[in-house]
Amino acid sequence: MPENTSLAPEWVDDKTINEVLFCREFLEDLSPEHALISCGRNNDYGHPHAVVLERLEAVGARIWRTDEQGSIVVRIREGQITVETEYDS
Repeated sequence: MPENTSLAPEWVDDKTINEVLFCREFLEDLSPEHALISCGRNNDYGHPHAVVLERLEAVGARIWRTDEQGSIVVRIREGQITVETEYDS
């Protein structure tokens, strides 16, 4: 897996996400190239939260969202990441 690739578990609660996974310092250290956000369109929880999007954008991550782009397929071959989406955003 490429050095900057990280997989966060789906079952992490909001408090953990806000305090750990998306804290500015953590994201700066990780410096992700891509961020996948799985959420339903017009969901009752307001996901993704604006602060999460802002922090990901601030570190230069390309954001992929299922609510805007539908199904997302990520392939990693020989250190190269390719992303295909169901819809164009």
